[in-house]
Amino acid sequence: MNGKKTENDLEAIEQNLQDYKIDDKTSRLEAQYQQLGVESKRIYFILIFVATFFFLLFVSDVAKNVTIVLASLGSLIFLLGLSEWLGFHFIGDHLKRWHILCLKIFHKRNNIPYEEYEPKPDNKAIN
Repeated sequence: MNGKKTENDLEAIEQNLQDYKIDDKTSRLEAQYQQLGVESKRIYFILIFVATFFFLLFVSDVAKNVTIVLASLGSLIFLLGLSEWLGFHFIGDHLKRWHILCLKIFHKRNNIPYEEYEPKPDNKAIN
């Protein structure tokens, strides 16, 4: 089977079993490697989230109201992009809700009507 001539079928089966054992080991190691990658991404996101929180605490202590609002919105957009980039779409969904809420508050305070919109379909995807 593996390019070797065997005298009986039992040797051929034993060689195939060894190949399957190696495949099982490699698939388990690959799954563990992927799990480590996901866990490290979670740790990176949590560390950046905590650093952003401390940055906002510092800004709120030092800056004026307008700067606090701008820093909060900027950090929200930054965390939204970071969560999408790292592949945490469920976190991105929650952050998008906060972003929409901030936009609604901004529009209400400035007496601007807020219009919700649906994204236009991409013509390239249809063809």
